[in-house]
Amino acid sequence: MEHMEERTGKKIIALSGPESTGKTFLAHALAIQLGTTACEEYARIYLDELGRAYQLADLEEIARGQLTIEKQALSQSREFVVLDTDLLVIFLWAKIKYRHHFDWMEDRLRKQKDRLYLLCSPEIAWTPDPLRENPYDREEIFEVYRTELIRLGLEYRIVSGSGAARLESALRAIAEWK
Repeated sequence: MEHMEERTGKKIIALSGPESTGKTFLAHALAIQLGTTACEEYARIYLDELGRAYQLADLEEIARGQLTIEKQALSQSREFVVLDTDLLVIFLWAKIKYRHHFDWMEDRLRKQKDRLYLLCSPEIAWTPDPLRENPYDREEIFEVYRTELIRLGLEYRIVSGSGAARLESALRAIAEWK
């Protein structure tokens, strides 16, 4: 994997958490508030074009694609970059779904000290989507995220509420982090 600088000089906000917790909506709302753009979730692009059920090997391709579009977003932004998702989601999905550990992903995550993870709590209603798989265990998955963020030494804040309250929670977390 290509090495990315550990510090970019930019403030990177990475949305994370279980499925259907408002990450995409929040990413776009934050981008508007912060005067930047949101970097989309590469997994959606990849899976929409795949034409078959995904497998463990696809997660590495998704990770590489996510890193590529993240790099593009970093080159085009000024102060803030908002990521709808990042490598953490893919890393944890491999662990949760396949019981697989990608060492290179963990190494990369441990070096990402230039970002704040906004861990989205699962109290908002589940919204069905063909790419979503886990409507019943979002609380457990949320705890996996929290545990891994701590284990990896990554800075994070939990965002909660719905709609405007969730956006305000995220903006407060970012203000505290700046």
